[in-house]
Amino acid sequence: MEKKRINAIDGMKGINALIIACVYHLATVPFEYLNGIPGGNIKPLGWIYQNGYIFVESFFLCSGYLAFWHYTSQIEKGMSFESFMQRRIVRIFPLMWATLFTAVAGELLYYNLHAKSFWFSGGNTANSIYTLFLNILGLQTFFPLGNSWNYPAWTLSVFFICWGIYYLITNRCKTDRGRIYACAGMVILGITLQNNLTFLAIPFLNGAAARGYISFFMGGLVFYLNRHLNEKKRHMAGWFSFCWLLVCIMLYMNGITCEPFQTTMSIAVWPFVLLTILNIPVLNKIMSLKPFLLLGKISFSIYLCNYSVEIFTVILNEAFNWNIDFSSGLFFFGNIVVQIGIASLFYYFFEKRLSQIWKNALNGKKEQKAENC
Repeated sequence: MEKKRINAIDGMKGINALIIACVYHLATVPFEYLNGIPGGNIKPLGWIYQNGYIFVESFFLCSGYLAFWHYTSQIEKGMSFESFMQRRIVRIFPLMWATLFTAVAGELLYYNLHAKSFWFSGGNTANSIYTLFLNILGLQTFFPLGNSWNYPAWTLSVFFICWGIYYLITNRCKTDRGRIYACAGMVILGITLQNNLTFLAIPFLNGAAARGYISFFMGGLVFYLNRHLNEKKRHMAGWFSFCWLLVCIMLYMNGITCEPFQTTMSIAVWPFVLLTILNIPVLNKIMSLKPFLLLGKISFSIYLCNYSVEIFTVILNEAFNWNIDFSSGLFFFGNIVVQIGIASLFYYFFEKRLSQIWKNALNGKKEQKAENC
C-alpha cells in the first residue's frame, strides 16, 4: 500500500518552488528590459532576490527526506533498481520533455527576433544540438557544460544522480547506522567539492552535484534523526530547532555570518527549518493548508515551466505592444498567478495524466511478459 504524503513537506517544497520561479529568477535572468526589481526595496524580497539560489538547497533537502521516507521500506522488501528509477523517470520525463519543448521553441523564436539567446551572457550561449541531446536524457549537468535550453532543468540530472546513490546506500547498507554513515559521507563529499574542488567539471564530481549531495543527504540524516526519536523528543527537537533558527536570524541581522554561506545554509539552517515544520504542530498545520499543498503538488511544474513563461512573456509583450511595466507590483503578482496557472496545466496534462498513461503501458508490458513466461 502506497504511503500518504507528508503534507507539511509538500507545502515547504511548493513555497521553495514559487520563491525560486517568481522572485529569485526575476533578478538572476538578465532581463535587459527590467527597470528595477518589483519590491526590491522591501527587505525580505530584496534578500531573496540576492540569495534565492539557496532555496534550491531547501528543495533538495525536502526531496531527500521524502525519498528516504517513501522508498526505504520498499527497497528493503526487494524493489529493484530498475523499478525504482523507472518510477522516477515515468513521473519526471513527460514534464521535462514538455517544458524543454516550450523552452526550445521560445529560445529559437527569441533568437530569431533578437539574434541572441534570451539568457544572454557575454555573447556566449550553451544552447547547442549536443546540450539539447543531454537535456532530452535529463543529463543537462551530468556533463558540466553550463546550463542550457530549459535552464532550471539542471537540477534534474542532480536528482537522478542522488536518487541512484540513495538506492545504492539503502540497498547495500542493511542497518540504519550504516545508512547514516553513508549519508554523512555524501554530505562531506559535497562540502569538499563545493568548497575546494569547484573547478572539477566531470560527472559526479562537480559543483552542481555537490549541491545535491549536501542537501539531499542532509534530508536523509534528518529522516533518520526523526525516525529514532519518540513523539516527546520530536517535539523537543522541533522547539530546539526553532530557537536555533531565531539565534541564526539574530546573528545574521547583526552582520555575523559563517562562510561559505551556501554550505552554512545547507547544513546549519535548512535542516532545522525542516525539523521545525515537521515537529511543531501549529507550524505543521500551517504548512499543510490547501494553498501550500497545491503549490507542493505542482512544485516541479512551477520550477520547470517558469523559464518558458519568462521568454514568452517578453515575446508577447513586444509583439502586441502591451508595454508591461516589469518593475511594477501588478506584474509581480500577475506573474505569480500566471506561473501557477500554467504550471497547474502542465502538472495535470504531463506530470499526472501522461505519466499515468506511460506507467499503465509499462505495467501492461510487464504483465504480458509474465504471461508469456
